[in-house]
Amino acid sequence: MVGVPLFTPLLEMIPEAARHTTIPLSAALMGLVAMWVQWYGAARPTDRWLHRSFLRATASAVAFLILFVLVHAAVVVGVQMDGGRSTRSFVVSMGRTAACGCPPEMPDSACIRMISTDESEIERCWGDRPVRVARLTLLVAYLLTTTSVGFVAGLVVLRDAGRPRRRVKAGAGKATAVARS
Repeated sequence: MVGVPLFTPLLEMIPEAARHTTIPLSAALMGLVAMWVQWYGAARPTDRWLHRSFLRATASAVAFLILFVLVHAAVVVGVQMDGGRSTRSFVVSMGRTAACGCPPEMPDSACIRMISTDESEIERCWGDRPVRVARLTLLVAYLLTTTSVGFVAGLVVLRDAGRPRRRVKAGAGKATAVARS
């Protein structure tokens, strides 16, 4: 996978079983953000509009990141594998079903090791629909986070695209502003 700053580490927080929908949806939303940047870039937005939009987008990105962290902490369980040499993550719901077989006081990670790391067994133990709702909640929180960060990056690109570049002419001692074309 290509290492995109912030997006790759966030994607690592999504359990593997949920990535098959996360990656294409995230790519589609990033494509929309890129089109948004192109559209507004052609319109030459004002500095005031860019500043206000940047503040709103940054506040949204921080709020969505907090939401993502909270949802992740509530519904993702890391299970150590291979004697602690690796960890796999699984989405669970807020409570186990009576059919699970794990005692209520047993930690979720120990229960998963006991029953199976098979996704269908985890869904049986925590409930099929509640696990799907938890997975969807995690997905939406992730997409809101990455899209809002993409908007912040897009606003920075718009701001920089509208500013003259400083370039030093050969043999000249001072920089001159040159408009981008």
